[in-house]
Amino acid sequence: MPSPAKQGASSLMALLAALTAIGLVLAVLVPHLLGERRDRQEAAAGDALRDILKAELAHHEKGKAFAQDLAALHDQGLLAGPLAVGLKDGTQFGAIARDENGVPFDPARRFAYYAVPEVYGQTGKRFLILDETGRIYARDPGFNAPPPAAWPASDPTTQGWLILGQ
Repeated sequence: MPSPAKQGASSLMALLAALTAIGLVLAVLVPHLLGERRDRQEAAAGDALRDILKAELAHHEKGKAFAQDLAALHDQGLLAGPLAVGLKDGTQFGAIARDENGVPFDPARRFAYYAVPEVYGQTGKRFLILDETGRIYARDPGFNAPPPAAWPASDPTTQGWLILGQ
């Protein structure tokens, strides 16, 4: 029969082995699960941009101009509450009011919006932009990048933006 000291050491070794195995599993699973969460939030941001597109098109049909403003779309009953204040599901939304040359958009012809993660790396990594064509572009600008203040270029893909869809 083993001594109590040997039994204690054996139990401690078994416990350490189990904790090491749990640690390894968590080291693999946690980043994977966080990545899936980020992907879901980025997909939800794309869906919200499509909602903004629908609201802008409806506004344009009613008034012959684009609103270019989330609160205005909400006030017209075209956009749900959380988007009207520019924050939904860990993503910040806002209007882009100028083209790549700094010229304000003509509300009769153009609008653009952005969706950026509220906490880079946790709620997303990619910035999304949408214009009146319905095309959504995505780009990972890295940590601490500000939301786009102007449309990036007449063709955003020349500035590293990828087309996600329409």
